[in-house]
Amino acid sequence: MKNLKLELFNFKKSLSFDQTEVAYIIEGHMAFTDHEELGVIKSLNEKLKKYSYDKEVKAFVESLNDDIE
Repeated sequence: MKNLKLELFNFKKSLSFDQTEVAYIIEGHMAFTDHEELGVIKSLNEKLKKYSYDKEVKAFVESLNDDIE
């Protein structure tokens, strides 16, 4: 599995100003311990579902889901 904290940081850094709401969601999920990774991924899936129209968000969530499978 990839380093989830690094992935979250890099994804947040790549977001544009128009994606501020997504950045807040990502930032809220960055403070977790290594034992909570699966829960964080599930939570991100739920919170980012309404932003699935955004190609970058959709690709990011799919990459997280690929990691846990």
